[in-house]
Amino acid sequence: MNYTPKHKDGIVRALYCGLIALAFILMLVRAEGTQRTVFTCVAMGTLVAGVFLLMRYELTTYSYILSAKENDFDFFVNKSSGKRGSYVCYYLMSDVIKIVPYEKDTKGKLEREYQKILFFNYTNNLFGAKKHVIIFNNKGKYEGVIIEADEACLEYLQNALNLVRGVKGEEPTEIIVEATNEEK
Repeated sequence: MNYTPKHKDGIVRALYCGLIALAFILMLVRAEGTQRTVFTCVAMGTLVAGVFLLMRYELTTYSYILSAKENDFDFFVNKSSGKRGSYVCYYLMSDVIKIVPYEKDTKGKLEREYQKILFFNYTNNLFGAKKHVIIFNNKGKYEGVIIEADEACLEYLQNALNLVRGVKGEEPTEIIVEATNEEK
């Protein structure tokens, strides 16, 4: 399976375009002394913020790859910027603890449940995307990978996890343990 979410976040596009335009306007303001320094600093800050949003959410694409490996599955996240791509994370599906929908309070709940958990955000959209967190047990440490997955991708992850647990002799379980507010 190779799944790449689409870039469809218009709010971020408007935000980085506005920040870059504001930076250029502030650079053109005629001022002297301290005011010029303030306008230049604010312009540079807005320019940096705009370019960051452009690079992170428009010019970078994350793909989720699941491939079979003997009695397990490999889970990769591929980060592509332009024509270059590289794997930024790799886990075995046998290391999955659970997958939960990502909401505002999800990080806090997971930090209380799993001490010293690390989170990695591999999403293409900042606002409005349906996100999930996959919790992995990586050599005794817990890591949460935030992804954007549609229903077909989640079903494929569920089937892969059930196959891995079946090979190990464990009971297949539903990995999505919490319903989102829309489903309740």
